[in-house]
Amino acid sequence: MLLFIFPLYLISRADAAGVSKRREMVLRSVVVFFAVIVIVLRFSQFWLAPYMERNPNRMQYPSAELAEQLRQQGFNGGTIIGDSNLRASNIGLYFDGARILSPKTEFFTVDNNPPSVDGQCLIAWNANRRDLLPNVLSEYLRRQGIVVTAAKQHYISAPYQYTDRGEHRIGYILLGSETICNNAATD
Repeated sequence: MLLFIFPLYLISRADAAGVSKRREMVLRSVVVFFAVIVIVLRFSQFWLAPYMERNPNRMQYPSAELAEQLRQQGFNGGTIIGDSNLRASNIGLYFDGARILSPKTEFFTVDNNPPSVDGQCLIAWNANRRDLLPNVLSEYLRRQGIVVTAAKQHYISAPYQYTDRGEHRIGYILLGSETICNNAATD
């Protein structure tokens, strides 16, 4: 923010300081040049970041494709419990009226929708490096009274967007009734 305000201040003070029109034009050109560079770099991170950091960033997660695969696997809406706020909310975007919960709820409280009778309960986590249900999520489910020890774990994946750097893989457990998650609430 300061990088934009300071040059504007300098330009506004150029007349009062007695700067020649030529120098003022050079200053304006430099400010515009750097503003364009910042904007171009910001938007190009969608395509450049995976190649520079060697891993895709969160803006490249294939949320729509994963949500469609979950829909094909039988999830039609209800409560979504994710291992992170990002995962739960990105999947929840594609299911109207979804109730979204996460163990990391310090600044994330999206529990406006009471559990419905006809919804389901989806538990999702990042399975790129580890297949098993993460301990943090397992502990959160235990505290909420949700038992998933007998539930079968499934895995789906979709290619990252805007890059050829592989696929994003998530693990999930689909519980048949949202009433199982009725007691789950944000901490």
